[in-house]
Amino acid sequence: MGSKTILAVRCEAALHDIEETRRRIGDRAGLLQDRLKPRAAFKPLTKRLQGTLGKGGEKILDAFRDNPIPLALTGVGIAWLLLDDLQGRPRQEAAGAAPGKVRRGVDKVSGWFSTTLEENPMALAVAALALGAVAGLCFPASRQEEPAAPAPPEPQPASTEVPPPEEAPD
Repeated sequence: MGSKTILAVRCEAALHDIEETRRRIGDRAGLLQDRLKPRAAFKPLTKRLQGTLGKGGEKILDAFRDNPIPLALTGVGIAWLLLDDLQGRPRQEAAGAAPGKVRRGVDKVSGWFSTTLEENPMALAVAALALGAVAGLCFPASRQEEPAAPAPPEPQPASTEVPPPEEAPD
């Protein structure tokens, strides 16, 4: 009974193989996760820019990382231009059609605004108030607008007098 059976030995070996396989899969999954992180995607680009531009390339990437909205808008604009080129439509046609589209858009918004102003002026007033509040909160307060910090209160000396007892009403 002290010796293990062949089946028990095979089970232990299979369990060991399974644990080893799990460990290898976990290691590879970790490596793949590291490769999918945005910072890992920028590493080759960063190294190439550093080789080409020196430290200036890293500063450019830091600026993109710190300000992603302008980069995204630029990407959208470039994609739009490429899409127009792929469709084969000349830019002159697109530019010639733009004023009419803009005019129709302005007319549509103007009509909506006029109708809403006549039918529900309070909703437009609340919307304007909310828009103004959001715009005001987007900008930091200037030094002139910040209130001066109040002076700390002066400590009062402790009074040693005992107040006279109050008389009860009759």
